[in-house]
Amino acid sequence: MIKKKYLAGIIGIACLGCSFSQAHEAGDFIVRAGIASINPSEDSGVIQPTIVSPNGRVNIDSDTALGLTFTYMLTDNWAVELLASSPFTHTINFAGDLGALGSLATAKHLPPTLSGQYFFNTEGKFNPYVGVGINYLMLLETESTANGRAVMDTIGTGGNYSIDADDSIGLTFQVGVDINLTDRLMVNAAVWKMDIGTTIEVANTLRVDLEIDPWVYMLGLGYKF
Repeated sequence: MIKKKYLAGIIGIACLGCSFSQAHEAGDFIVRAGIASINPSEDSGVIQPTIVSPNGRVNIDSDTALGLTFTYMLTDNWAVELLASSPFTHTINFAGDLGALGSLATAKHLPPTLSGQYFFNTEGKFNPYVGVGINYLMLLETESTANGRAVMDTIGTGGNYSIDADDSIGLTFQVGVDINLTDRLMVNAAVWKMDIGTTIEVANTLRVDLEIDPWVYMLGLGYKF
């Protein structure tokens, strides 16, 4: 009787291990959804012309939105992934000598990213991976804040409150892990480092280069088809 109990336990453990075998295989399509946070590590140039201020700069705050990834396994180890999201909205603030002036504008954007990935372990519960790809910063809308318009009135832009910013293309590096809950359901955590930069033009008068270069963090659930 005892032997039968031990045997049943061993079989149960073995079956549990089997449920995670070959977690990702060639031809699998994986959809992940979760919370994504963009955290800029920006490096601003000086606002031009410098007659406004010898060290006037800008910075940009963080934001959180719905993140989505779509992965197709080309082989048991190699995959291609598309990162998408709902729009992120950031506030652009004066910085440097002009830091006391407050906000300048808001910028709404999408950061679609296409990456090639390599998965290290396709036969276990934990499936870490790395990736490298191309990011496209797609600016949907930029507009001055009420505070920014007041500052522009002080500068004397003649009622022109326009804020323009360039789209950007850059490299992206990624690390992540899938933690398999069942054969199809998983928890995912991923981090991207993106090369993003833009030039902001204020009222067709002032210009500033801004290297955003954010860290992007995402935690969510995935489902494999």
